[in-house]
Amino acid sequence: MKVILVNVRKDDRRLPPLGTAYVAGYLKSKNVNVEIIDPTPLQLSNNFSYIKNILSKNPNLVGFTINAVNANDALNIAKKLKQQNPEIQIVFGGPQASAIPEDYLIDYVIIGEGEIAMYKLSQAIQNKIKISEVPNIMYKVNKETKINPTQEFIKDLDTLPYPARDLLPLNWYFQRDSIIRGHWGKGTSVLWSRGCPYNCLFCTTREIFGRKLRLRNPKKITDELEHLKNKYNLTDFYVLDDILGVNKTWTINICKEIISRNLNIKWGCQMRTNLVNEEVLKYMKRAGCVSIEYGCESGSQRVLDGIRKGITPEHIKKAFKLTKKTGIDNVAYFMIGNPYEKKEDIKQTVKLAKTIDADFYEFSIATPYPGSDLWKLAKTKGWIKSKDYSKAFHTGDKAQSMMEINFTDKELKKIKKYLYGMFKSKYFIKFMKQPTFVYDLASTLLTSPETLSKVIKFTANGEIEKGAWAYFHKQRLKE
Repeated sequence: MKVILVNVRKDDRRLPPLGTAYVAGYLKSKNVNVEIIDPTPLQLSNNFSYIKNILSKNPNLVGFTINAVNANDALNIAKKLKQQNPEIQIVFGGPQASAIPEDYLIDYVIIGEGEIAMYKLSQAIQNKIKISEVPNIMYKVNKETKINPTQEFIKDLDTLPYPARDLLPLNWYFQRDSIIRGHWGKGTSVLWSRGCPYNCLFCTTREIFGRKLRLRNPKKITDELEHLKNKYNLTDFYVLDDILGVNKTWTINICKEIISRNLNIKWGCQMRTNLVNEEVLKYMKRAGCVSIEYGCESGSQRVLDGIRKGITPEHIKKAFKLTKKTGIDNVAYFMIGNPYEKKEDIKQTVKLAKTIDADFYEFSIATPYPGSDLWKLAKTKGWIKSKDYSKAFHTGDKAQSMMEINFTDKELKKIKKYLYGMFKSKYFIKFMKQPTFVYDLASTLLTSPETLSKVIKFTANGEIEKGAWAYFHKQRLKE
């Protein structure tokens, strides 16, 4: 039995596909022969390259983890792969597949958490168990679509093996990079919990991990950090949890464990502004936390209530004040184009953004990702103007709106550009104070005139993000 997990990427993101690696790690622990194909490091530039690479592995089962942005590409690759070899079984999983599984049903679709379902599916394909015994999947029998009963979420996350990072191109992912916003070092992403008890209108987390928060043991979390530092010499970690700090005692215990082992690491995370606590922040700072990202979304209470964020502008002000006091970098995320948002609401957002004086800002266009309640509302109201999410990046100059409510796509792009111009990033100054970054930047640009030319061109045109990606991409490929 040979299983290939394909990571279809739309950009050069520095974070490894952790969800895919978790599934691979579980399969490995069950002695399944599994590989991961990751296109960006391999420079698979088109669908033909994908297919050729997959076929060369002679797989029995090929899995695609998809989100709204990469779903169309993955579906096209899967269909052509099936045409080339009808015997290969195809399975889709991830947020997009869980939200609208019927759109991706070639052979199988996993709905929700994937580790156990993927393993049992591999067993069924080998006729070791019946397909009806595989939980969380959609499939067809004699042209009739069937959905098997949903299995409970994995209660004890510590029973899962570490993600199979060894199956990824480590020369790509473990180079020095900005894993943590504004910091330069060798690192990777980690996951400390699953699930989110909150009810934000735009979120799709519930489609995969549910609303109940499941927490890993602080000692097990620190074991993994220590393992990654000792084995791969990694010092920077980005915590992928949707929110940290829901459980105050648990968060402090993680910090105490890191402190007691004297790991000397750096890490960044996301938190809700209404959960910020000075005692917790102090422990986080001592344990190596150097950056916290906050979902502020809007400066208008009317908009915050409309998207069910469950916070107030006062929560936001207090969170940034305490974070600054503790000495931890802070990042403010805002969204424009929210339901019923007007120009007056955006003015309040600008006012709040100025007041908090964040270290870094990100502005995105509200996107109705399939599975979210915003998507359901937008479909009902007729707001969705396109089903092609390939350009629906959260940030960056490629982003375009997928729905229009009170603003057109052109207006939203103009507002976003204005906001970025007003709150220019402090990245460059921050990075230039770090000797390792200066060294890596100089060595890459001096040995690659083509990259140097691109960086100068993009920067001169004010396209800072394009210039940064031109450097990041070349910096990864140099080894």
